[in-house]
Amino acid sequence: MSRLISPVRFVDWTDLFKKMKAKHTADGAASILIAFLTENNIDLTLDENAVTAAEAFHILFDKKEKEAERIYEKRDVLFNPAWEEHTRCAQYLKKFHFKNIQKLGDYGITVNGKKIVYPVDFDNRKIALVALADKHFSFVPVTDSPLHKFITDPENDIDLAQNKLDANEAKAQHDLAEQANRDKEEHRIDRDNAMNPVKVNLEKTGVFIMGHYPKNPKKAGDWGFVVDDSPRAPKLRITKLKLSEAKTITGVTIGGTLTVVEGSVKVYKGKTQTGTATVLNAGQQMGITKGNSVITAVNSSDLNPAKISVLRSA
Repeated sequence: MSRLISPVRFVDWTDLFKKMKAKHTADGAASILIAFLTENNIDLTLDENAVTAAEAFHILFDKKEKEAERIYEKRDVLFNPAWEEHTRCAQYLKKFHFKNIQKLGDYGITVNGKKIVYPVDFDNRKIALVALADKHFSFVPVTDSPLHKFITDPENDIDLAQNKLDANEAKAQHDLAEQANRDKEEHRIDRDNAMNPVKVNLEKTGVFIMGHYPKNPKKAGDWGFVVDDSPRAPKLRITKLKLSEAKTITGVTIGGTLTVVEGSVKVYKGKTQTGTATVLNAGQQMGITKGNSVITAVNSSDLNPAKISVLRSA
């Protein structure tokens, strides 16, 4: 049985509308859609205005998304080196206080049994980093701090004062990025509110055209619609990736598209993280070509989760 495959990306919806309307307009009085549109009270002029409004919101959405990505990158450049040094200090203190590991709590370090548990989100990582630095500098004199010899050894060369400054500046950048993300979401909602009624009309129109050509439903492609007649209908499936997590995805539909819904991912061909990866950020896509029915997706970040969508038959 043939099935209508709906677009995934916003731009694909708008392209579909424009192709459908162009075909309808070109057919003129011979268009098979005239009576259908009238019967169902679908006004393509109103829908076109809605598409134009949605595209304007999408431009704002895209601008804020790119702004957030740039600021997050600036945040990470500041924070990640400081965080790496923070974890080295934490591991050193774990060895120093091996008989009473609970003392690590005095430095803002969370311990579960004999294991250090690091925060997974930026805000709590920043708090932890500052707490350790503050505890170190609370020793009078500071040379009494268990960390003093470790961080001042040339082999380690850790500047906790600078790390604290970098963490505070990273927090300022983080807050700006979070605001940009909130603005982005407002634009997305406005965009989707404008576009969703058009999507409904497009899907109904596509189904009607397929019904008009029961012997050749793929003729709906003349209006821009994608029709699938494979034995098993592929489904658009969402895969969520935790911080730095990797997942192997099977049954990926050749000819389909992988879309990064959230975060940043690296995509490898096959079941392992070998070979050249395709790096994609939120909103970007890659086409699924022959030989990529099995892929491995890796969250590029250890601070933010990621989410992808891909057409799959399994």
